[in-house]
Amino acid sequence: MTQIALTSRIASYEASFASSIRALNLETVPRFITALSGGPDSTALACLADLYARSRGKDHMAVIVNHNIRRDATKEAVRVSQRMKNRAIACQILTIADKAPETGVQTWARDQRFDALTKLARQRGAVVLVAHHQADQAETVLMRLSHGSGVVGLAGMRGLTMRDAVLVARPLLDWQSSDLVDLLGLLSCDFEDDPSNKNIQFERVQMRGFLRDATASGLPMTNSALRLGGAMQALSDHLDT
Repeated sequence: MTQIALTSRIASYEASFASSIRALNLETVPRFITALSGGPDSTALACLADLYARSRGKDHMAVIVNHNIRRDATKEAVRVSQRMKNRAIACQILTIADKAPETGVQTWARDQRFDALTKLARQRGAVVLVAHHQADQAETVLMRLSHGSGVVGLAGMRGLTMRDAVLVARPLLDWQSSDLVDLLGLLSCDFEDDPSNKNIQFERVQMRGFLRDATASGLPMTNSALRLGGAMQALSDHLDT
């Protein structure tokens, strides 16, 4: 690939991200914090957010929350942080002191992660960016459907929510995970492979496998879930009005 073609493709992704930020009405926000796990999705978000912030004179920081659940969690956090610093992206590690419970680990970790991120965001006056994308949205809608959720639950994740008096934005909800991996390839940026994404004891991993099998069988289950979520969002908004 020529340098011109490479630059053009990266610029296309940058423009798409700027459009996503504009759609969430976040253009005037001065500071962003990216929730960084080190996986491909959050790594791509950190890179996109930093490119966006630099081009517009805004402040951006990637933040890693180390839950100390896995034996090598601290080493991984340091490795991910160094990867960001090698790209001149400001990065901070927040370590959770509490011990993880025997059950409900993912829910506990999510709550701990958001508590740490929103506390820092309040101190800095920043918006928290989270890397959920199309496939994550489809999984969420189907998981809630399986639990018998109503209209609000089936609406899935919103692009912009408030948590602990802090704005939490999901600018990648319309993005495909393959685009995020492609971007990292263009930027020559490595990422981590979280083993928990293969642990079938977690409901989300089970749903991910179901969607993968459905796609392989020619069933457009992911698109159907996204359409359902979109319809429920529209209906929920109408009912609120």
